[in-house]
Amino acid sequence: PSLPQDIITPPPPSVTDVEDPSESTTRPSVSVGSVQAQMVARDFVERYGTFSSDAPNANNADVRDLSTAALYASLMNTDIGFEEGYYGTTTHALSFRRMEGSEDEGRVVFEVSTQREGFQGDRSSSNVIYQKATVTVVKVGADWLVDALVWEEL
Repeated sequence: PSLPQDIITPPPPSVTDVEDPSESTTRPSVSVGSVQAQMVARDFVERYGTFSSDAPNANNADVRDLSTAALYASLMNTDIGFEEGYYGTTTHALSFRRMEGSEDEGRVVFEVSTQREGFQGDRSSSNVIYQKATVTVVKVGADWLVDALVWEEL
């Protein structure tokens, strides 16, 4: 089958065109600290943003090891306040954007785009929303911990 005229396909590489990855020194690198900070932000948003009236405040316990002491104390003083009947939300982190900070500073602020699926009542139908969260991650000793989370107003 022929390809449409507006699609350009490169020729297959010859043996001399293939790069040896061990010889390349110009490839961009991602620091371990950057990856760790982002993983902590992702795990925190997904765990804290996922909750259920069947297990009130279990999401707070789920993020204890990912939180600074100050943030965890604040979370423990927060009550979601569920209405009658079942209610639950599942949150998935979709993408990240570094807004400020660096590993060298020991503080990174991410904007995390999420998909949140909420269930109510008999759990037969759900409502999906897309919501951003601003997550501040700080270096405490050797660990990256979340120090602040702010959900975008809907």
